[in-house]
Amino acid sequence: MADPRGFNDTLAPVRQRAQWQLDEALAKLAGLCTQLGAARHTLTALEQRAREQAAHAGNAWRTRVDPSLQTRALHFLARVHGEQAAARLRIAELEQHESAARAESVKRQARLESLQRHRDEALGHFIQEQQRKDSVRADDDWLTRNPVTPRRSPP
Repeated sequence: MADPRGFNDTLAPVRQRAQWQLDEALAKLAGLCTQLGAARHTLTALEQRAREQAAHAGNAWRTRVDPSLQTRALHFLARVHGEQAAARLRIAELEQHESAARAESVKRQARLESLQRHRDEALGHFIQEQQRKDSVRADDDWLTRNPVTPRRSPP
């Protein structure tokens, strides 16, 4: 096998920068996924709270007739529904950001893979050239040690 020492990868800094950009894009994607999970958890908790409070308010309205209590309960439920709507909007926004971050990560991954393929091809060409040079040196060395004498034809 040929020795890859001496191979000069001129695109190494570009590939390193592409790796850093990919790492940054993946970190951003991970952060957005975490935020999205938290927002979904918040929405689930709000929905559960709204169901519980609506059931509680329905039971209270049947047992007691207190207009101020009913008004407060309705305001509270309206506020919870408003929080749910805001949470749904936040989730939709985060999903859009996550989708964009995922696309950016895929794009950066493809670029890094392209740069890696280029490096592998250049290294392959370098090794082939090294092997060719080694073969030429070996042939020259053999010819130097074993001079070729012309064959004599029989008399």
